[in-house]
Amino acid sequence: RRSARAAADADWLAIGARTFRLPGIYGPGRSPLDRVRQGKAHRIEQPGQVFSRAHVDDIVSGVIAGFDAPAGAYNLADDVPASQNDVVAFAAMLLGMPAPPFVTLEALSAMGRGFYNENRRVANGKAKRVLGWAPAWPDYRAGLRALSAMTRPMPDSTAPATAKVDQ
Repeated sequence: RRSARAAADADWLAIGARTFRLPGIYGPGRSPLDRVRQGKAHRIEQPGQVFSRAHVDDIVSGVIAGFDAPAGAYNLADDVPASQNDVVAFAAMLLGMPAPPFVTLEALSAMGRGFYNENRRVANGKAKRVLGWAPAWPDYRAGLRALSAMTRPMPDSTAPATAKVDQ
């Protein structure tokens, strides 16, 4: 899959297009918060492994910033690559839930092992310099806090007492 993507990227760049390379995408309805809530999140025993990520709104703002940009490839990622373990543990903490247990790499499918055996660290400096773009959520903590605030259930409240006299 990676070589097919690289070939497609090269073909577009050869004709003077702008391409936007995207890391792991998260946002409303698709985030570690959702996976932790659903009991589908896991942490992998893989020291040193990190991924870059981007909030969907940051991707949108980066693509819009690129409408009039010079041809080239632009990486739209946040500023802080992090391990899946740290991200999932932080999501669980925001939800007031325990972090899910660790899973060994061997317990994953062949595709999962291949995915977690690689580091996917992406530099966004060119997008910042050329597009004048910066992620609104510069790291997963800021992005997950914003999502948590958006999706947190509203507390129950009681209606105020009726006024006794005309005011």
